[in-house]
This record gives sequence, structure tokens and C-alpha cells, in this order.
Amino acid sequence: MDDRESVVRQSVVRALYGGSKSLKLSSKRIREVPECVSRLGGLSALLLNNNSISRLPAELLSLRQLTELNLGNNALKEVPAVLGHLESLKKLYLFSNQITVVPPDVIGGLPNLVVLNLNHNQIQRLPPEIKRLKKLRHLSVLDNKLEEVPAGLGHLTCLSEINLNFNRVSSLPKELCNCKELAKLYVARNELSSLPEEITTLTKLQVLDVAGNKLSVFPTEFHLLPLKELYCEGNRFVRRELLPSVQDAEVFSLKELVARFVLQEDQKKCSLIHKMLPHHPALSALLSSGRRCAVCRGPFLTTWLECVHFVKLKDVKVKTLLTVPVRALLCSYKCFNTDGHSYYGVLTR
Repeated sequence: MDDRESVVRQSVVRALYGGSKSLKLSSKRIREVPECVSRLGGLSALLLNNNSISRLPAELLSLRQLTELNLGNNALKEVPAVLGHLESLKKLYLFSNQITVVPPDVIGGLPNLVVLNLNHNQIQRLPPEIKRLKKLRHLSVLDNKLEEVPAGLGHLTCLSEINLNFNRVSSLPKELCNCKELAKLYVARNELSSLPEEITTLTKLQVLDVAGNKLSVFPTEFHLLPLKELYCEGNRFVRRELLPSVQDAEVFSLKELVARFVLQEDQKKCSLIHKMLPHHPALSALLSSGRRCAVCRGPFLTTWLECVHFVKLKDVKVKTLLTVPVRALLCSYKCFNTDGHSYYGVLTR
């Protein structure tokens, strides 16, 4: 037994006979976790970060009271299967390894997880089973190879912070709007060309980082979010330049005309349509995607004209931009040609 192994074993023995709740084996240059660690049944925190560990012994499943496990900066190529049996885990750190896959069965076995850190790995996707982490509050997958974000994140209603910086994500699921506790969202340096309209329902969102993406405008009513910090430099935002435009013929389809009439009548609580609509779920589902015109406030089903207005954000820390372009939807050219509004048509090149 070399000096390094001797020091590690002594630490385990002291913890065993001292009834310690925490064991720190960080930066010990170990390649394997001593199996005797599994005898520490009362252990609540195990720190194994900054080593060369490539696997975990199956015997660790005996650590039923473990609430914190730090395996950051090791040599793991996969998330160890034994973790799926540690149901008491609340904090799991797996940053700076060589992980490519997050097994569904492991994630499904961690119902009490509050913090999950997968930073600096090579993960391409998160499994749908992530929706089982009902108590998760902090999710960080910074600097990986993620190409999509699972809609299942919308089931994690306790989430307060998500960090997806430095990935390859091209879109965010609209289901994120169900994360009503979300206060910080980091998606910088990805491939986003738009943000979901539903993001404006996140009434507790205070920090948003979308720097270094491919955004051209922000969603409608974006300026109503309670943001305190916004980072959006390095995007392709539209600019305010006056150019002549050609108006197309304004011809609405029969479906659109009927939809507008039904939506208008549905606003009247005493109307027959308002009373009968709940009995036609398919029609209600179709009309649920309806919007309101930014000028006349009238309802419509299909966007007739997409515009933009430039909004100065108040009491928000914004880097480089004084105003931000916010998407606006109009129901007709008639409204667009109305005097007194500040909406601009968007030129596509």
C-alpha cells in the first residue's frame, strides 16, 4: 500500500469510528473509491472531486442517507449506475468529466435531487425521464453538446435556475412556461433563432442571458417581464431603418373570418357562442392559439402582419443595447396604416 492509499484509508477509518457524517477525499489523486467507504452507512456528504476516478463500486448503494455527492473533475465516461439507487441524494456534481450519456434509469432513481451539475462534459441530450426530478431547483449543463432541451423540463415546477450556456440548442420548448419559479435562465452561446412566446409568462424571471445566439427580435410583451439583468449582445437584432414597402392585397380566408367572429363573440359572457364553446373541445383547442392585435386589440387566429417595436427597458441591467426589438402582431394592413403607433414592418432579405 503506497502513502496515498494509506492516507485515504486512514481518512475512511477516522470517519467510520468517529461517526462522521461527511467524508472528504478531494484531490487525493485516487483512481478508485475504496470499497470500505460503503461501510459508512450514516454518511450524508461524500466529496470525491479532483481525482482520476473512472468508476464507482456497486457497494456504494449502501449509502442510503447520502444527500451530497461531488464527483467533479474526474475521469467518468458515463453516469455510474449505482447513483440510481441513492434516493436520498439532493446535490449531485458531475462536472468536468467525459460523460456523453445520461442514463434514464439513473435519473429516474433520484426523486429528491435539488441540484444537478453536469457542466463541462460531452452530453448530447437529456432523457425525457428528467421530468421525474420534481424537487430539482438548479440545473446546470453548461459547456456540453446539447442540441435540444426536453419538453419534460416543464414538469419541474420548482426550478429556479437553468444554465445551458455554450451548447448547440436551436430552440427552447414552450413547456418552460410551466416553471413558474424560474428566476435565472442562461442560454448564451447557442443556436437560438427565437424565444418561445410563452417565456413572457415567467413572472419571476429576473436574469436572462441569451448573448451570442441568432435572435432577431424578442417575443411579444417581452418588455413586461420583471427582469433585472439582460445579456443579449452578439445577436442579429433588426435595426430601425425606414424603407418603402409594398402592401399586399388584404384577403382573409373564410376560416380566418369565422375564427375572428367566434373569438370576438367568446369575449361576451352572455353570448350563445361563449356558452357553447366548452362543448366543442377541438374548436376550443384550435382557437387557443389566437392572438390580439397590438393596435386595435381585436382577436385573430392567423397573424396577418408581423411587426416590431423598439422598447427601452427600465431598471434593467443591459449590456450594449439601450433599446430592444420586441415582436408585435397586427391583424391587418388597415391597423398597420393607422396613425399614431410605433410599430415597424420587418424587411426580410
